[in-house]
Amino acid sequence: MKRDDWLEQLWATLKAAEERPFYYGACVALAAECVDATTGSDFRQAVQTLIEAAHAEPMIELAKLEAFVTERLGEPIPMHRANRGDVVLLETHFGPALGICTGDRIACAGDGVVYLKRARGLKAWAT
Repeated sequence: MKRDDWLEQLWATLKAAEERPFYYGACVALAAECVDATTGSDFRQAVQTLIEAAHAEPMIELAKLEAFVTERLGEPIPMHRANRGDVVLLETHFGPALGICTGDRIACAGDGVVYLKRARGLKAWAT
């Protein structure tokens, strides 16, 4: 369940990540931080092993990332039903990634935070 101030927390989390350098696993970390900030969950702790594995083996398979998130957040929803703050699965030139729906865009870790077209999203998980 989202906190009362979830939208402010979402924007503050994205703002705090604007100057971070890119590293493999950064997209997963940012998505988890946003989920935790907006819901009070401990999703970041749950994905820590996946983030650490990304440093050793950067190219995680799309199906593996999807299964990992589904196990923790429940069944995915179609992209057209994604709302602000929902976790989004997408493909980037670095491989599969997670982002956060911001409405008409997807926020994803890159060099800082990059905002991609919503159409890049493959599916989403409601938070």
